[in-house]
Amino acid sequence: MIDETKLFELVKKAVREEIGVTEDGLKLLKMADLEVKLMVCKQTIYRYIKNQGFPKPKKFTEKKSAWLEPEVDEWILSRPISKNIN
Repeated sequence: MIDETKLFELVKKAVREEIGVTEDGLKLLKMADLEVKLMVCKQTIYRYIKNQGFPKPKKFTEKKSAWLEPEVDEWILSRPISKNIN
């Protein structure tokens, strides 16, 4: 398990460089990435954060924030599967 402080520094570096991946291979997702991955608009993502336990973004600079993909994937897997798929 990685130290939380070290993780923050690695992620912060990745965001600054806008490479989207930390040195440890954790993928960072911007809002546009989330919209595609979840197939919803950003307003729905903010509603998920407020009402459904979706992870909050990590703020790395005054203007930059991103989500850790493993946290997003964990949230997705925790959601119930609809039985009404046609």
